[in-house]
Amino acid sequence: MASDGYLTPSHRMMAGGPSDIAQRSLMSASPHSDEFPRQLTHREAEVLDFMLAVEDPRIEPLRAQRRGVVATGRCGCGCASIDLAVDRAQSQPATICSPPIEANLNRAKAALADPDEAYGLLVFLDDGWLSLLEIWWIKKPPGEFPPPQAFHTPEVTCDRFEAALAEMRRSSNEASLAGNAHGRLHGATRALQRLLGRRPTTDIRER
Repeated sequence: MASDGYLTPSHRMMAGGPSDIAQRSLMSASPHSDEFPRQLTHREAEVLDFMLAVEDPRIEPLRAQRRGVVATGRCGCGCASIDLAVDRAQSQPATICSPPIEANLNRAKAALADPDEAYGLLVFLDDGWLSLLEIWWIKKPPGEFPPPQAFHTPEVTCDRFEAALAEMRRSSNEASLAGNAHGRLHGATRALQRLLGRRPTTDIRER
């Protein structure tokens, strides 16, 4: 647990060890500082608010968590992705999948210098708590989040994910049933062959 009661996600390395973090004050860390935990920069806050504005009642707990969110680390590749932490004593976890929200690039508004580049946004959770604001990229890691206008309206991914998972299960079950049916047919064929093999040839001809 980091200072100020914030829980830090374990999937990325934080800047500084626990003893260093304990000596820092959250309020003294500038949003543009490399020290963590810190307040979100204006662009980070703008992008996170954009993602959490999606209309779905399952997102409500995340919007409540947003009021106390801080940045606790940054991606080592140089992209703008940041780890997030919230004061869990002051909010409730969301009952929803992870990642629950995505936003894809709107090429008509993004004005990319490289037409082969692409970006996308994802929000990840840790047991229902905000834990990561991620930007994925194709060619070069963006050092800052593009403005929200560069992306299409965010969407909740859970229903699509669950539908894809259900389809995978259905396909797997069908393949398993087909395999079992084939196995039963093969077994019956072998049994019949063994049965016929024990009978005299003359008996078969007479029938």
